[in-house]
Amino acid sequence: MNIKELVEYYYNPKSKTISVTFRLEDDDDDHVRVDEFEIKHIEKSGYYIVENYESDDLNFVFDDDFNEVRDEEIFEEEFEYEIEENELLSYMSEFYTKNPKKLPNSIIF
Repeated sequence: MNIKELVEYYYNPKSKTISVTFRLEDDDDDHVRVDEFEIKHIEKSGYYIVENYESDDLNFVFDDDFNEVRDEEIFEEEFEYEIEENELLSYMSEFYTKNPKKLPNSIIF
């Protein structure tokens, strides 16, 4: 079981999950697999795939629309997140090697 490519992924900062669409080497180009992982489980395995580079040094942000300073958690969905793809691939490979029955079936893309 080797992952050929990550087709797409989406990190949801509210639920702290990442949804991943990917292909295995055995999958043809018309099929993909979709799975969702909780970030806390990924981090417990020693992989750190999400970096919020907008808020590393900020606790508060200035909201021009309301002309006030607000807690950055209110605006968390507006920050951009960088996903470490190599870390994500490594985690997924390890996860499916240890849990082959959790590998999702392929579906038509």
